[in-house]
Amino acid sequence: MTADNTQIKHVRRRDGSLVPFDKDKIYYALYRAFFESFQDEQESARRAEALTQKVVSLIQERFREAPTVEGIQDVVEEVLIQQGYAQVAKSYILYRQ
Repeated sequence: MTADNTQIKHVRRRDGSLVPFDKDKIYYALYRAFFESFQDEQESARRAEALTQKVVSLIQERFREAPTVEGIQDVVEEVLIQQGYAQVAKSYILYRQ
């Protein structure tokens, strides 16, 4: 995570409730999407870890208050596409549904 004071502490769920922010949920979703595409556990883990850091950084930059689940998912999709993983983004979109 970044060293600044903007730390996301909570996420607003679809039902409106607040839950603690857990970057491991982002990592796991990315891992599953990469694994669907590459069928390689180590490579999927490596890529998921790298992109999780990018996603968390963007979330911290963009959201001053608790982001919504959908907002986080949109950032994940954006990062995947920007990094050249359009096929993985499709897997992620299917996973999130």
